[in-house]
Amino acid sequence: MGLSMLSNGTGMRRVIATALAFWLVICTSTLPAVAADSVQSADPTDIGVVEKLVYGKTMTGTYLDRINRLERDLFGGEQSGTVPARTLNIQMKAFDSASQESLWMRLRAVEWRSGLPVNETYITERLAAIETYLLGEPQTGAIVTRVDRLVSLWFVGGKISTGDIVIPEGTVIELELAEQVSTETATPGQVVKLVVTKSVVIDGALVIPAGSTGEMLIKDASPAGHAFKKAKLEVELRRVKAFDGTMLPIVPEAQFVDDSDQAVTTQLAMGASILGMALLPPLGLAAGFLIKGNQIVLEKGLEIRAAVKADSVVRGMWIVPLGD
Repeated sequence: MGLSMLSNGTGMRRVIATALAFWLVICTSTLPAVAADSVQSADPTDIGVVEKLVYGKTMTGTYLDRINRLERDLFGGEQSGTVPARTLNIQMKAFDSASQESLWMRLRAVEWRSGLPVNETYITERLAAIETYLLGEPQTGAIVTRVDRLVSLWFVGGKISTGDIVIPEGTVIELELAEQVSTETATPGQVVKLVVTKSVVIDGALVIPAGSTGEMLIKDASPAGHAFKKAKLEVELRRVKAFDGTMLPIVPEAQFVDDSDQAVTTQLAMGASILGMALLPPLGLAAGFLIKGNQIVLEKGLEIRAAVKADSVVRGMWIVPLGD
């Protein structure tokens, strides 16, 4: 269930402050932990999914032409074998979250280690951006070879140390809104982008890097109008992307707060938005929740504390000092 509120100027703020202790625990997500978007659960013969991950768009030509192009760009030449086997090989090399050889994961590791912002666009764009930062310009040659070179520049022996890590239920994730939300323009079903602002590290392993994206769903929205029509906004936290691309269902942090801790409970009630999620102190209601011309507005940059909904296993990267 999401959280639904109506605008009514100053009076509404008082209603939120008193009712939020109840509503904080209602905004929940029913999504299971799934692999990066729909990529890893896609039909093995859907080459278009792979093309979007590599090029940012689907390509033209026959199915075999498109496989040949991917193999030339990724490996430097066309491969042998049946079409299904070749397609599966491309998929696993590009985005298999269970493998430390995944191009998607290796690029993410290099981005994090080099201090670059996490980039969740397509592989060729990410690769060019990293090469420009490190080497001055995009390089040429097979994508796999170019990524291997970058990895060898940052990781001893060209090896990224990863392992399966359990992210416990209730693990806190700090996020912010990547865009403004207003009842004047919001529509039901709209997905709003969230960005992780602080890396999550568990037992020495990076499991959710800063810059990873998350999602918030607008379940219902209607603008204020004439004849005393009040604005309405109902939203729900959905999920956030882990280091390996796994999508983790998230809920408001308040769902895991001990009710006996009166200080924390009071802070949540006084420092929360209509999202049903606790704001980072010392922010209050006015910091991210505004009434503009009777419209409900959630400002870009609104800081949110969410939590992992259930125990989840992801592939994390062991963090060690450079040179070790």
